[in-house]
Amino acid sequence: METDSILTTNMHELFMSRAIELAKQGRGHVSPNPMVGCVLVLDGDIIGEGYHEQFGGPHAEVMAMRNARKDPVDGIAYVNLEPCCRKWYFRSLCRNVRSKSRNERKGC
Repeated sequence: METDSILTTNMHELFMSRAIELAKQGRGHVSPNPMVGCVLVLDGDIIGEGYHEQFGGPHAEVMAMRNARKDPVDGIAYVNLEPCCRKWYFRSLCRNVRSKSRNERKGC
């Protein structure tokens, strides 16, 4: 395997691990919903993070968008579960999603 491929794989794993860490912060507060974390990355840098904080509250993707320090257009969202892309505000802002559940890139 080429060095660039290894570095890229390690970066994806690092960002996904961070999304999982964030998701765990919702433990005990989001049931019956799942614990979900989201990390927004643009040009290799984390620009926003969020997690589903409480039942009935905004989804992790929305929280990450609200917390983004840069415009996430053309960025990648790392989400530990299938992203909730049905919401127009997420679909219109983030074009690429990497989901642990499918481990593939997908446009919202």
